Order: sequence, then structure tokens, then C-alpha cells
Amino acid sequence: MRLAQGGHAISTIAAEIAKCDVRCRNCHAIVTYERLGRNWRSTVRLQSMAEVDAFLSAEDGS
Repeated sequence: MRLAQGGHAISTIAAEIAKCDVRCRNCHAIVTYERLGRNWRSTVRLQSMAEVDAFLSAEDGS
């Protein structure tokens, strides 16, 4: 979406699309779950918690 909104050339967008594996929603979920090793909600929650910890640590250092 950012490429299209950013005014990039159609050839650039087509090259990015060519890198994609098109999957149905269920297959996408299965592949993502296997890649992450846990469900995506847990991964997002852990990433968010790490970002909050980093932010709070940076505040303590100032």
C-alpha cells in the first residue's frame, strides 16, 4: 500500500508483488503460525511489551 501511495513506479510495485506467495486466509494463518512458533496475538503482545520496556528504560536513563 505504501508503495502505491508513495508514487512509486508500476514496475517497482510489480516487482514487490512478484515476491509474494498468494494464499487463502487459512493457509496464510497456518504458515504465519508455523513461522512465529506461537499465535500472532502472543507475538504482537510480546513485541509491544518489549517496546514499552525499552521506552521506560530510556526514560529512566534521562
